[in-house]
Amino acid sequence: MKKIISIAGSILFCCAFAVIACEETQYIDGVTWTFHRMDDGNSFHELRKAGEFTEGDTLNLTAPCQGRHIDSIQIEWEDNHSDVRGEVVTMPGNRRLGVRDVSGKKRETWTVHQKTDRFRVEFSGKRGHRCRVKWIRVFYGVNAAPYNPKEQVQSAGDASYDLIDRLGLHDGKIQRKARAIRWNGSQIVIAVKTDNGQEILKLNPDEVKNLLFTERWGNAVDKDGGRFPVRVKKMNGGMIELDKNLNGNIVSKPPIDIHHYKSIEFK
Repeated sequence: MKKIISIAGSILFCCAFAVIACEETQYIDGVTWTFHRMDDGNSFHELRKAGEFTEGDTLNLTAPCQGRHIDSIQIEWEDNHSDVRGEVVTMPGNRRLGVRDVSGKKRETWTVHQKTDRFRVEFSGKRGHRCRVKWIRVFYGVNAAPYNPKEQVQSAGDASYDLIDRLGLHDGKIQRKARAIRWNGSQIVIAVKTDNGQEILKLNPDEVKNLLFTERWGNAVDKDGGRFPVRVKKMNGGMIELDKNLNGNIVSKPPIDIHHYKSIEFK
């Protein structure tokens, strides 16, 4: 019994240490990421003096706190006279976030909104022109909770749902079989079919291209604290369409920003 308690205690200690360590300075692949928290609650890791780059160069980086949801990546350049362009590409998914012109610019921001293990910056432009990266910041968002590695996607064995919805994502991957479980006020929790069974995803609304619900009911809580049953229909981007059940009367409502609701539990 004492051995079991000792093992459990060790596991809890390691998890707690991982959470604390992630929101501190990180030393990864020979570079240093310092952790900062702003007055508005936003937090970020910062890499300073990342180097000098020219056309054809690539800066490859391991994300601090691998697997954590990143809100955005921001880069500031030390000079603004070079004819150089840069593009951030995130993994997994090899997702390209768009080419930005460094010429005449001091700072650029790429919206990420996904869990990220690694990312790279690809440089292009006129041959011979160079730019120096002053710093790179990986932002986690104002409402980001402290990172917990146990919040990674659940394995197939942890989920078992009747997949009756259809989900489409902006990155081109289509999960034909899925099931929306809940909206927690910031992310929609969805079970999806995988080659090995099922897994649970936590997605920001802007990651969802469309979600077609099989007709069923749910319980919603709006920003005013009002609670009522709803019949879910579909979701496009951050707009959700549903019917409200008010005093026994079914009232059809036009699509509304899902952030209007504090929570929705889908039955």
